[in-house]
Amino acid sequence: MAGSIKVDVSDFVNVHLAMVDISTELETKIIYLTLNRVGDMVYTQIKRLLSKETAIRPGLVAEKLDKKVAHPGRLKYEIIGRSGFTKITRALFGAADIGEGVAHRAWGREQIAVGAFMIGDRAVRREAGRILSLWGPSIPREMVRGESQETAEVTVERVMLPRLLHEIDRATKNAKGKYHLN
Repeated sequence: MAGSIKVDVSDFVNVHLAMVDISTELETKIIYLTLNRVGDMVYTQIKRLLSKETAIRPGLVAEKLDKKVAHPGRLKYEIIGRSGFTKITRALFGAADIGEGVAHRAWGREQIAVGAFMIGDRAVRREAGRILSLWGPSIPREMVRGESQETAEVTVERVMLPRLLHEIDRATKNAKGKYHLN
């Protein structure tokens, strides 16, 4: 004759169901929610940094950035710089004709494009009988040559784990409430 004592969660159906809910969320929803929250934080920092590095106002920088958010079938958040170079204009970079050329503040520093002149709001130069616009920063280019990558990596390292733990805690509280385990 053998005796046994069994201890498991089979008698606690609600506890088991809550654990299943949490594990399902951990595999998908918690990961992409965390990626999107951290990605949005990085996006904001990159937008501000690029605005500072290029002297392009944040709203225009945002127009030149796309973000692809994470979802259950794509566990990756991407910030993509699009568009080419930005024309040097009076409105964007304070371009002004100063006689010897055009003074402007592209990339956030005072510069003079010698031999250039203004046509309306934009700075131009003559080359081989043609009138060509002067071009300033390119957001995609500045993303790879400035501090953007390092800023992104530092932010992810600093906030990813705390945000993941926050989402796990939130999922646990939701499961406890759903199955009346409080």
